[in-house]
Amino acid sequence: MIKTDYDPEFDTLYIFKKGERVKFSIELFGSFVMDISFDNKVVGLEILNASKVLNVSKKELRSVKAAKLATLIKGNLFGAIYGIKSEKIEIESRIVVPSTRMAVLK
Repeated sequence: MIKTDYDPEFDTLYIFKKGERVKFSIELFGSFVMDISFDNKVVGLEILNASKVLNVSKKELRSVKAAKLATLIKGNLFGAIYGIKSEKIEIESRIVVPSTRMAVLK
């Protein structure tokens, strides 16, 4: 089950798979922290300065009703497909890095 947690004070949105254990995390592009599980799947994505990064009001981020998070592996790329949905917004995007960068961090 995909869950979200939004902290309006720090403007941080966390999209995560409930109950999954994190092996390591990697900070990406100064705005994202991706959590990787023991079987090398994306199990969490923290978005820093979420209202600015996603171009959405803090009010909308507080009212997120559904989210998605999936691992993306394509060729030499590794990343996540993520999305959020409220009554007024629906956003889907992806974040990817070269898989060689991930191999160094394991």
